[in-house]
Amino acid sequence: MTGAVTTLTELNFDDSLVSEAVPALFEAGRVPENARATWLDRFAREIYGVMPPAPDSITIERFPIAGETAERISITLKVAERQFRVDAALWLPAGHDGKPLPIALGLDFLGPAGTFFGDGYPIDPDARISRSSGGRLSESHRGITGYRWPVKQINDAGYAVLTQLLRLMGAGFRE
Repeated sequence: MTGAVTTLTELNFDDSLVSEAVPALFEAGRVPENARATWLDRFAREIYGVMPPAPDSITIERFPIAGETAERISITLKVAERQFRVDAALWLPAGHDGKPLPIALGLDFLGPAGTFFGDGYPIDPDARISRSSGGRLSESHRGITGYRWPVKQINDAGYAVLTQLLRLMGAGFRE
């Protein structure tokens, strides 16, 4: 159940999934040739910040969660001598056959711990949450945001669901 992705290209978007209308817009001259680069540059300057260099490696590990229909996903990014790890929770539709699925990604203010009522998902001692919630995750946060994620309904529609702690992926996170 452990898999590793060693190059960023393996994670890139599959261009074959782009609508046939998109290239037609470029060919017809209705969208400037450099539109993508212009949009990415503007997002970087005005919203998200500069895109960091690709990591040297990405490792993805999957762990079952006792008493749950979800699994814990651990994603480790390595760049030079530095390493960044983030956990998430993944629910797959019943009977999933291993083929790629569309996914609903939920960036939760309490992360996966907030979506589980049981204690099968570990509390991350390094996780930071809003100061109004105490600044650190604790047992008292378990399950209090679960109502926001109708996992069964989303899975029944054929989608996977992944929840992750919002602050770990936010633009202001120091890493």
